[in-house]
Amino acid sequence: TAEKENILGIGETQRDVTLISVLENEYDEPIKEVEIVDEIPYYFEVEEMGIDDLEIDPTKEKKEKVLEVIWEIPEIQPKEKVEIRYKLAKRINRTILEIVQNEVIAVLNTFENITPKGLEFLSHTKYINIHNRPLQQLLIVDEIPPEFNIIRTNPEALAPTGVIEKAKLKGINVQWKQKNVGVNQTLEKSYTLDYFPYLFRGKKIIVNEEGRTIFKVAKFIMPSEREMGYTVFYVIKNAKSETTDMISLMDKLPVNHTIVERTPEESQIMEQIDDEGNKIITWIVEPPSIRKSITLKVLVSGDTPPLFEMFKIFIGDKGEKEVLEKETTVRREMVKSP
Repeated sequence: TAEKENILGIGETQRDVTLISVLENEYDEPIKEVEIVDEIPYYFEVEEMGIDDLEIDPTKEKKEKVLEVIWEIPEIQPKEKVEIRYKLAKRINRTILEIVQNEVIAVLNTFENITPKGLEFLSHTKYINIHNRPLQQLLIVDEIPPEFNIIRTNPEALAPTGVIEKAKLKGINVQWKQKNVGVNQTLEKSYTLDYFPYLFRGKKIIVNEEGRTIFKVAKFIMPSEREMGYTVFYVIKNAKSETTDMISLMDKLPVNHTIVERTPEESQIMEQIDDEGNKIITWIVEPPSIRKSITLKVLVSGDTPPLFEMFKIFIGDKGEKEVLEKETTVRREMVKSP
């Protein structure tokens, strides 16, 4: 399978993901009675799905953690490629703990849709106590996807009944506590959200000679909240390395783009121009302690889109190819409002 983001038009806001599941017949003979099973996690809402040029309705089966979508294709010709397209939207992951006499009697896990409303997004949630007895306490934890920011909640989340916790680059958790919930009592919460998508996300995993993960390195490009330029985050996490060698992270910027701010300010960054006319920036830093992370935030000014490319990472004098295990990227087009 391959994941890609929709290309946005001028001034558009989009939170949907297009997932493409591909199967190609590489044989010289047709293959018949083909069954393709795709697993869609419940934190995605399936808005649309279909196979190009084929009118086939899939079978859906609900599993514990995923929705299984089963496609039965009568025949695929030699060298023919079948592409199944899914239009998906992120959802809120809700965990509910029902408590009676200081004991949790049930743990519920549900997923709430996020729908566009003008230039904002809205999610409305509802809970009903279906037990034949009151609940001493109800604890609800709503996990808001990291692409979204909370504009307001209804009712307003104020401690101790409502607490908003932000986890850096991991989204927002909202905890609701309600005491003495009566039989058939309904509790409703709603979120008004704004959407701040990543323009690019990339990750590399560094392994040692035994194949064990020692470092995880990530890059995020985000539109600037000041509506000028963009922000790049670099995160290095030490999974299990005792090395004292300096780490060098090398990345590209368009030659006419300028770093106007860096956090921390004392970060050591070198700049040079390569043979292709790109600006090469190199962040040189001491490795973090085991299970610790270090982050560099760079604000870049430029009137053209950034380069949606992966970075290179070096530890001491080791080359990039020797330490790279895998990489994953998600791309979005950078757009400007009229």
